[in-house]
Amino acid sequence: MLVARSARIVPGEAFFARAGSQVDGSAYAADAVKRGAAVVVTEEELPAGLPVLRVADAAEALRAAADAWYGRPQDGLHLFGSHDEVAIHG
Repeated sequence: MLVARSARIVPGEAFFARAGSQVDGSAYAADAVKRGAAVVVTEEELPAGLPVLRVADAAEALRAAADAWYGRPQDGLHLFGSHDEVAIHG
């Protein structure tokens, strides 16, 4: 699984430490590893000893990983609507 909240990590999952508007997820990297994260995907340099995959853009890495993991389910969705109503068909 792909997780962006350290408190939701299940052993073996990947933790994506993204920068938010108020908090940077990399601040929770050690907690995620303590909870069993197999790897921390981040833009930041983290302390030695943590399993880290450094990327240029953690949010883009999460998007790409989700596309690969879940098979791009958005490709099967179609939005229809007018100014006051929207319908989603899959």
